[in-house]
Amino acid sequence: MQQTSEQKQKNTHINLGGTNMFKEMKKRIKNEKGLTLVELLAVIVILAIVAAIAIPAIGNIINNQRDKAVLADVSGVISAAKIANTDGSCGTGNVCGKDDLADYISVKGFKATGDQVDLTTVTDPEIKYTLASGEEIKAGGKMAKALGKAYAVGDVLTIKESKLNEVMGK
Repeated sequence: MQQTSEQKQKNTHINLGGTNMFKEMKKRIKNEKGLTLVELLAVIVILAIVAAIAIPAIGNIINNQRDKAVLADVSGVISAAKIANTDGSCGTGNVCGKDDLADYISVKGFKATGDQVDLTTVTDPEIKYTLASGEEIKAGGKMAKALGKAYAVGDVLTIKESKLNEVMGK
């Protein structure tokens, strides 16, 4: 009785166990040539496009977080000034300077002579804060646009608490 071609194929697949299977796999692997130049270039182009989109976005995120860190320091100083004022540690006229807040907060920027928190209007105090080394609000960023200008190291940021909360999204 003769086998049909379909039966021969089935028997070939069944008999490919052991060493025959490894020989068949080896033959198939030898026929693989790898990636063509076109495929490799396509992968490189796709990676370049993804990098071109991701790198600026990550840079903006980092700059926005730095700006928010400066404003968070300012917010912390205002909170400390409110506590110091309640404790009676602020000077006359409800103005807290750097010396008045020494026991309440340690922020690297709130050290300059002119730095103070004016608590005359306790519900919306105003702060004068000198940006220290490593602190800046860069031009073109969301915070600089919201504040109306950029601030560099040594600049004095004067802002009311209500504006600060608005800028920070509170």
